[in-house]
Amino acid sequence: MTFLLVALAVFAPTVDELAARAEAAFTEEDYDAVTAALREAQAIDPRPGFVYGLAQADRLGGRCAAAMDGYAAYLALDPPAAPAEQARLGIAECRAILGAREQALELARSGEVDAARSVLTDLQRERDLVDVPELALALVEVERVAGRCDAARKALADLDRLHIKAEVRAFAGEQVERCQTGNNAPPSPRVEPATIPAAPVRPVSPRRPWHRDPLAGALAGFGAANVAIGIGLLVGAIRVQRDAADAADESAFAGRRTHARRLHVVGWSALAVGSALVIGSVARWGWLARHAGSRRAAARR
Repeated sequence: MTFLLVALAVFAPTVDELAARAEAAFTEEDYDAVTAALREAQAIDPRPGFVYGLAQADRLGGRCAAAMDGYAAYLALDPPAAPAEQARLGIAECRAILGAREQALELARSGEVDAARSVLTDLQRERDLVDVPELALALVEVERVAGRCDAARKALADLDRLHIKAEVRAFAGEQVERCQTGNNAPPSPRVEPATIPAAPVRPVSPRRPWHRDPLAGALAGFGAANVAIGIGLLVGAIRVQRDAADAADESAFAGRRTHARRLHVVGWSALAVGSALVIGSVARWGWLARHAGSRRAAARR
């Protein structure tokens, strides 16, 4: 178990690796993977860029309400002008989309399905919005409210072509299923998964040197302490074993020998655990040093 814990600590992904993983997931338009990687990175080292990235993943993945909260949280950090403007544009776009969705649903509930569709298509044309998940989802909801199940299934198929978050797809599928079962009551409120509170964000600091990695330092500290304890117990075992020769009787002699054997077992165990932790810290430092060297070489190219 100890060696497993050491291995997990040594090879745990760094913040930079998680950020790279999120960037790759953005390229592949896998917004669930983006969110998972950024959440993990944010737990290790909160950065304003991670807040913005989470908001982007929510917007592009079809969760405009959550995206607006994320953009607002990012703007509260007083970011640079350019990304701040992008966050404001994201809020404006999501506000327009959610407003059009509500208007379209009201029209659909009143039986004005064509007018409802027009609200969505007009917004697409006015803002040049192409393949926007929220609008595709709104069309599924409109057709479902109007009881047009075939059209709802077609809209769902169009939504499936987009790269959306899993809960968005689940919600859309529920709307089509309700339509097919003849339940034409107003749809249940759209459930937005509870937003995990963002960890407090501190100003971005210079990259920490590899030799100041806190995990490696903790492994080394605990390892050295265990080695010291193990050596102390082994020395004590030797002394007790020597003192056994001066025992007054056979019973005292046997007792001291038993005590010495116990000290030996515990001492060697502590020494083994401490050595494993020290080796783990050295391995992690070496691994981080290699990565730091690779980054410096890439920066010079």
